[in-house]
Amino acid sequence: MRNWIWLIVAGLWIALLSIPWPGVPKLLEFFIYPTSVLQVSLEDEDRNFSGSEYPGLRISYDERGVPHVFADNEAELAYGMGFTHAKDRQFQLEMLRRTVKGRLCEVAGWRAVKSDRFWLKFDFDQKSKEAFEKLKNEDPELASIFEAYAKGFNFYLQQQKSGERPPEFHLLGFEPTPMEAHDPIILIRYMDKVLNYSENDLKFSALQKYLPQNLIEYYYPWKRDYIFPIYPEISQVDTINPRQGLRSYIPEMDFDSAQVRRAADNEVGSNNWSVAASKSSTGNAFLCNDTHLSLDLPGTWYEVHQVVAGKVAHGFSIPGAPFIISGFTNKVAWGMTNATWDLTEFYKLELNDDRQYKLDGQWEDLVPHKVEFPVKGRENASFVYYDTYFGPLDSVEGDFLATQWVAQNFESSELRAFLDIRRSNNLEEAYQALQNFGHPPQNFVLADNQGNIGMVTSGFALMHDQPQRGIVNARRSEDKARFKHMGRKLYVLNPEKGWNHSANQHQVVGEISPYLNTLFSPSARGRRISEMLMEKPKIDRDHLKKMHGDIIDGEWPLLKDIMINSSPEIFLPYLENWAGNCDEDSEAATIYSVFKTAILDTINAQLLGDFDFPPPADRMLYLLYQNKPIPIGSGQYLSREELIDAAWAGTVKYLGDYYGYNPKLWQYGKYHKIYFRHLLRLMPFNHTPFPAKGSPRTVNVSSHLPGTHGPSMRTLVELTSGNPIAETVLAGGQSGIPGHQHYTDQISDWYNIRYHKINWVESPEQSPWSVTYKFD
Repeated sequence: MRNWIWLIVAGLWIALLSIPWPGVPKLLEFFIYPTSVLQVSLEDEDRNFSGSEYPGLRISYDERGVPHVFADNEAELAYGMGFTHAKDRQFQLEMLRRTVKGRLCEVAGWRAVKSDRFWLKFDFDQKSKEAFEKLKNEDPELASIFEAYAKGFNFYLQQQKSGERPPEFHLLGFEPTPMEAHDPIILIRYMDKVLNYSENDLKFSALQKYLPQNLIEYYYPWKRDYIFPIYPEISQVDTINPRQGLRSYIPEMDFDSAQVRRAADNEVGSNNWSVAASKSSTGNAFLCNDTHLSLDLPGTWYEVHQVVAGKVAHGFSIPGAPFIISGFTNKVAWGMTNATWDLTEFYKLELNDDRQYKLDGQWEDLVPHKVEFPVKGRENASFVYYDTYFGPLDSVEGDFLATQWVAQNFESSELRAFLDIRRSNNLEEAYQALQNFGHPPQNFVLADNQGNIGMVTSGFALMHDQPQRGIVNARRSEDKARFKHMGRKLYVLNPEKGWNHSANQHQVVGEISPYLNTLFSPSARGRRISEMLMEKPKIDRDHLKKMHGDIIDGEWPLLKDIMINSSPEIFLPYLENWAGNCDEDSEAATIYSVFKTAILDTINAQLLGDFDFPPPADRMLYLLYQNKPIPIGSGQYLSREELIDAAWAGTVKYLGDYYGYNPKLWQYGKYHKIYFRHLLRLMPFNHTPFPAKGSPRTVNVSSHLPGTHGPSMRTLVELTSGNPIAETVLAGGQSGIPGHQHYTDQISDWYNIRYHKINWVESPEQSPWSVTYKFD
């Protein structure tokens, strides 16, 4: 009888595991070994793959898990890139593609509906397919590369057993999606979202309910007076007279959920600089790049060494495309920072009850599109948006607005630019290659092996006839902004001073800046980089590494006198001799950081109440530094003394409540920690937090509290007459598989500003390898 009971229990258990519970993966597959997560390999080993279209392909991995792809032609190289991206970043690429295609709800449930609704109204999947079909006629080489990349990715999926999928597929209970040839075009739209999508205009319109026009102009000026431009050589005296005030549309709502990109958020953007042969201690040009992005696991970048028909390139790719995005050959090097332009426009249309909108005096039909999409664990969801001349019309927190965004532009060939720059022989050819780059617009730094350097800001700006902020009351076709490529306007090749730099700040002091944005990144990092480049008559490699690791806060000079002159006596020993160094053991860095937050929060609360769209922080700090008045409307002003006293009171209370009232306990590393987080924010797959160095205003950036953004990689390249001498480090590791030996293995080196020297190999026989994949 007892045996029968156990058989019944076992049968019930198997039946229970076989039931497709809503929102839960198939438990039978999860627990049975052949299909379970236990099959996931955390180490790699040599393998031979049969059945490939490219039997001559070879992929060899070094001790850091960096693939060296040896190919005879471009298609074979792309096939290898697709294969290795599938191997190491499969789940990351799955989620990236699902995001842009509006298919997250299918695997994540209703929690992802806001994301899917956002993306589906742009219909980027279908438009990318159409762009790819057009590409096959206009650029068959590039189209064939995309096809080979997809085939390589899918070939890896075919070799993979069900249990070998990354653990996230097991946890969420779905299968990986094959790559399509148009998917690299999708990647560009994803990076547009990361780097330039903004709903600031929604807030600028709502701001009119809280501040009179004169205070909007005062706190959010069209033209800033604390600017340190990327291109001083081509800056000019302002001659433009921006349209006074915002457009007349004032919404009823405050757009509390708006995706605002404040000036500080533009720290997600990066540093780069180059040093010409004339300024270099070795007589060779140097180039440095560190891109500031979310410190996710896995990160945005994937390092790769490419050898195609004997020609070598090394650098960082982004999973989703087969090209090196930031890198170098033996001829040229390139890196980028985000241009931080305002590239999203919102339009308020005049509508009637017949589902029409007025354009140039005529009523035009709204073209409805009903979109239905799957949702895990429930019935399909749907919504309706409308096509208009100005872009898709949809409800934005209850207000119907049309959206225009640079990601909707398919006129340029961004990935062709990276293929061409890899083939460039000198600075001029590299500059010309980047004229193909459309968006997201970037400040590209360049150098070549002849000692030349340059900088070009390439990409489309979104421009009206006059600078514009806020929701546009659109009635005429001419009210729609136009795309204008800036690659022939914003550039300097071989600057006289022998160096250049960018750090997401204004490109120029001149009439064009208000057209591009009024919320550029603060200039602190740019000032500090320039200061360090001017410290020595000749720049060497050690000094460049020192720059990468610099943690002097560039805004300390704006608050230094205010804080020291008003400080409670107990804090003076910490502040008087502090130079702005934000290291993990500094008590002064903590006091300064909390005081700065407190004084800005105090001003913003008095100025705007609960409305969450504060003026740019560097604007406010510069007003305080200049001892300018702080008006709050109706002829009233904030008392400077009361403001400072309130900031000190808030600082003491905050630090006392959290760390105790002894300043010796206020080390910066306790206040500010670095968090490397799994891209799904799954706690078991996160890295243990650790004390931070740097701040949002240091060259070695550490942004947000907790510190979740920073340098996502670092590159230091010297271009010699022979092979380049290069060093790199990646924030995190090469593998996207939690627990893999290369998942987080570079974090320590990244934190301590250590690099890995690049071995310039041209054939697989030149180096020993940790793992090799051969294709028969």
